[in-house]
Amino acid sequence: MGGLGGHVDHLYDNPDLSFTDMIKIMTAASNGEITGGEKLDGQNLFVSYSVRDGKAKAARNVGNVKKGGMDAEALAAKFAGRGTLEKAFNGAFEAFVDAVQQLPDDVKIKVFGADANIFYNAEVMDPDNPNIINYNSKNLIIHRDGHGEYDRESGKVTDRDVSAEANLLGKALKQVQKSDKEDSFGVEMKAVERLRALSDDRALSTATTRIKKLLADSQVGAGSTVGEYIVSKLDSLVERMFPDLDEAVKKMLLQRMFGVKGVTATQIYKSINDPEVKNAVRAFIKDDKRVRKEIIYPLEDIVHDFAVEMLDGLKSRFVLSHKDEVNRMADRLEQAISDIESAGDETKIQKLKAGLGKLKSLDKISSSMEGFVFAFNGHTYKLTGSFAPVNQIMGLLPWEDKKGSDLNEESSGGKRIGLFPGKFKPPHAGHFLGAKEMIDSYDADVVFIIISKKSVKRETEGGLFIVSPEVSEKMWNTYIDENGYNGKIVPITSKYPSPIVDTYEMLKEFSPGTSVLVSKGEKDGADARFDRMEKFIAKNNLPVKAVQVDGSMSDTGATGTLLGNAIANRDIESFKKMVPLSGSSAMKLWEEIVSQVIDEDFDLYSQPETAVLSEVWRMIDEALEIDAKDTPSGQLGGPASVDIDDASGDDEQDANIIKKGGDNSSTEVEIVTKTVVSVDVTTGKATVVNKVEESEDSSKEIMREVDANADRGIINLEDGLGISRNELPQIKSADVSEFIEWLDGQGMDSFSTSFPVGGLKPVQKEINLEKVFSMAEKHQAGEIDLSKGKPLMTSSDEYIIDGHHRWYALRELDPKNEIDIIMIDASARKLIEFMKEFPKTSYKQTTDENLYESSYGKVGGEKEVVNVGKMKIVIDIENMDLEPSKHGEERRFRHGKGKTISKDAILQAAERGLGLIIQDYANGEISNGEAFVIRHKANAKTPALNLVGALEMRKGPDTMKIITVMRKDDFKTDNFGGGQQKTYNI
Repeated sequence: MGGLGGHVDHLYDNPDLSFTDMIKIMTAASNGEITGGEKLDGQNLFVSYSVRDGKAKAARNVGNVKKGGMDAEALAAKFAGRGTLEKAFNGAFEAFVDAVQQLPDDVKIKVFGADANIFYNAEVMDPDNPNIINYNSKNLIIHRDGHGEYDRESGKVTDRDVSAEANLLGKALKQVQKSDKEDSFGVEMKAVERLRALSDDRALSTATTRIKKLLADSQVGAGSTVGEYIVSKLDSLVERMFPDLDEAVKKMLLQRMFGVKGVTATQIYKSINDPEVKNAVRAFIKDDKRVRKEIIYPLEDIVHDFAVEMLDGLKSRFVLSHKDEVNRMADRLEQAISDIESAGDETKIQKLKAGLGKLKSLDKISSSMEGFVFAFNGHTYKLTGSFAPVNQIMGLLPWEDKKGSDLNEESSGGKRIGLFPGKFKPPHAGHFLGAKEMIDSYDADVVFIIISKKSVKRETEGGLFIVSPEVSEKMWNTYIDENGYNGKIVPITSKYPSPIVDTYEMLKEFSPGTSVLVSKGEKDGADARFDRMEKFIAKNNLPVKAVQVDGSMSDTGATGTLLGNAIANRDIESFKKMVPLSGSSAMKLWEEIVSQVIDEDFDLYSQPETAVLSEVWRMIDEALEIDAKDTPSGQLGGPASVDIDDASGDDEQDANIIKKGGDNSSTEVEIVTKTVVSVDVTTGKATVVNKVEESEDSSKEIMREVDANADRGIINLEDGLGISRNELPQIKSADVSEFIEWLDGQGMDSFSTSFPVGGLKPVQKEINLEKVFSMAEKHQAGEIDLSKGKPLMTSSDEYIIDGHHRWYALRELDPKNEIDIIMIDASARKLIEFMKEFPKTSYKQTTDENLYESSYGKVGGEKEVVNVGKMKIVIDIENMDLEPSKHGEERRFRHGKGKTISKDAILQAAERGLGLIIQDYANGEISNGEAFVIRHKANAKTPALNLVGALEMRKGPDTMKIITVMRKDDFKTDNFGGGQQKTYNI
């Protein structure tokens, strides 16, 4: 069942089902007292009718429901070009339209609501479009359950019971006349059937005896539930493996293995002192999936064997030759077993053995019915017999071998292969629905899920969940196994940083005539990477056809962020709503996934060795301890004022405060620091000397040594290709687009993405540390964004071709920082040769580049005495650098010929306003990085000069950054920093 149809539980899937009730169900089944209906192997479709529109409506997903369903025209467009699948859906819906239009309007309103409010769960069965079982008649069968009234806004089912409406629909359909058109579909409500009684009670006796023995071994009673049985087995296992564990720890471990919310692995580990026991417990928790599988398997086997006996010899109402169909399925399975064994894939062979162990014998294939569905105490269950292991074994085959030519002889042309690229961190029900949609709605033979190779962190207050490609693939495989899509949906991890590249590469591998379906969700709707596919196919002369299809991911309301956060928060209820699983299968996955949530801080990438500059500042902070002191209320930067009356001698020394004079009513505090860093190139040691200068010429030196591999000059990188800077071709920012187009003409594809700097490798040998440190400091201050702007050009083997200094600066700050890149489909060495041929290529030395234009000059140089409350603070601003920005430089030259704003005018205005600015900084009126305006009106004729600047007061040289400049009397000051800036009129 696909589309909106949900998962139906086996008896062992429901943790709340008691063994007393399980035996009751088996007894009733054995005695022929179970009523329900045949489980069908067709295509799912939800149907309704809008009296307001006068049209029948269909839905395949929640998105269709929100839009009020699809009419016949929209449904036909959805399946256009889908071969036998198109004919099946259109034919079935046409029959539904013919049937419903025969009903009176008052009956339509009672059954469907006024505007397609109630949708009915149906199955399309067409011999020309089979799955595993070959049916012999064309029918649209309305199921007995799964219907609902849907809220149009949310797309969710309401609490209203629509069973009476469903019964009315069933009665009404019996009164309609079937179309006399040739080859038309029949429309009917699924017949209520009584499961045939067994001729004796041997199967029941065997099953109940095995269950009782299972319970006795587990020391639980018949009134216990499946969940309590699992807990009992876990309890016994924990006691046997860890007899010396404290009882409280055992309880936590038991709860943890069962997935109880709020119990974490970290809590358990912290409660265990013995390292060996702790490691053993850690391994036990890590192996929880296999442990639970082994615990539930005996019960699963009991239920399966009983179901096989109940379905033995049962004939599908829709199969004419029961014997022929059973023989055909047995022959096909026998061939599949041979094919899998001869292929030699050990993983598949092990799965084959597990399936055969459950099947027991080929003779057990004795029913042409997939299974039987029934309800007990409001819960829907299924008995599937041999169909389940047969389907699992068939799922191990390549899809072209699963159906066999006899199953789809009328299909023409090549295969239909779906490609579904994405992050899937983590995958949710919407993703699975999108993959199923390609099979159910677009007739894909197989769908490849291409998972991004990058890990993603989902971090909340409850914990940290690292979603790696391996975790994503495990979740996908669980969805696939539990929903019976083995071999139809195949997850793989991308080879390239972006799975889009893998999508393009896979196009080159398909056989001629293959139709490639590429799924994209709403988030990808405007993504030009998809839209270039046809051009890529044409350019590479590939014998395939690409078809882009709209996925249904967003229709479910689930997102990777929401699901990831639910897992990090250990929110099992939200988790269950967002995965395509139910019952014990959902619990199994929950227990496995939630065990990977981390409670403590964790870095996705290891931290780099501390750079010389960072270590220097750390030592200065330690020596002065200025940054550790509280600043005045409202002050975001500047020196902290200290109440002299409350300061001890040690405190005064730590804060670099020198008392002057004896009058406590007015105290001058002079703060003057000079830092000298010298590096001994022979020893590799950096000596940091921090001088705290006092007005009485007394000084104190604090000296520390730190390992340093280089000074702030040129270093050679040890990793990478080691090509000298002057040998590397360079592409200017303005020429990048032209270069990409040039490469495209050379037959070389590329795409844009972002990538962690820790995962990139350098081509260039030299790095200018002075330039790197300048970049890093400005990036941290928020003045520039190294991750954006001109993207790095990288090769397909993840080497940086240009932009090494930005990459190195970001990597030194944090290797998990991401940077924009253009990845080109060529190795590094091949790409460099192509760059040399580009007409606009240039070459540079390591010291050639400057981040900005040269400084406007220096301001300051004299001591400023500023008042802070009753205190006077002397601040020595030595040669503050007046640093331009690119925007400011552009503005400086935009005033027309002969009207360029001179550097001297900017220096003069900054010098005159500096005293007022520094006083406000000391008082906490402005802070580091906060924009302000200096307005200098020299005379009545000349427009006022406006400087928008920001301070960068730091340890070492201070800077006033000039953000922009403009000559304008009515200059607006609310465009920088999020609000109106303070203006200094001079």
